[in-house]
Amino acid sequence: MAAGDRTAAYATFVRYLPLLTFEAQPGLGLGIRKELLRRRGVIASGMTRVGTVPSAELLAELGEVLDALAVQPTSKPLVP
Repeated sequence: MAAGDRTAAYATFVRYLPLLTFEAQPGLGLGIRKELLRRRGVIASGMTRVGTVPSAELLAELGEVLDALAVQPTSKPLVP
């Protein structure tokens, strides 16, 4: 959008929409976001303040979403 290319911006949004939707699940979103940060090496644990970590099933589903998008968390920024 900053470059004025609405088509490319929309294509990027649509590509990542499954991850955005998965992450927006009530009660689960924070744990999913923290797990993504953990996988990028930003934090050491995906544990939330209430002392929970995403279940093995949820982590497997997250992996499936990332695989479908052909992306894996990386420590490199997505945008320079």
